[in-house]
Amino acid sequence: YHWPMTEETVASLTTLLPGAEPGSDWVCRHPNGDEMQHPKRPGAHLDITSCQYRQVVLTRLKELAAKGADGFMFDERHLPAEGCWGSALEAAWRAETGEDGPDDETHPRYLEYLDFKALQIERTFAFWRDAALRSRAWLRFDRERGIPALQAAWHRVLSGASAADRGQI
Repeated sequence: YHWPMTEETVASLTTLLPGAEPGSDWVCRHPNGDEMQHPKRPGAHLDITSCQYRQVVLTRLKELAAKGADGFMFDERHLPAEGCWGSALEAAWRAETGEDGPDDETHPRYLEYLDFKALQIERTFAFWRDAALRSRAWLRFDRERGIPALQAAWHRVLSGASAADRGQI
């Protein structure tokens, strides 16, 4: 089963989450405020860490489990590799650090922002897994492992950071 989350598929959210409407924190933006267009499908990248987006996906996971799905596999990148601004991700960063998200790789905290992004992705998947398993303990819940966590580490390698700055890869 394939169900891509795009602006088009969330346009009729009332069938999935009554009263829900995609908010501005769903859309990933460039630091200048422009929407980040997805390279493989029409529309913008959506921020999976948005609370309402999480609920829409969870509603769908529970629906599929109730119909007999025995597991879920998530693949592909879950947020743009370079970051995501003007969305729930940057709002969470701002709440934790008091700063706007670093806007490019020359910013001293840019790699920390990428690590934070990976952590938020992990938290989102843990939320889905834990909630889905509470209702169906036998579900298999998997995704391509390591992509978010390794992405920041590899960026450090490619950007020429020293071994001490890179941490373990």
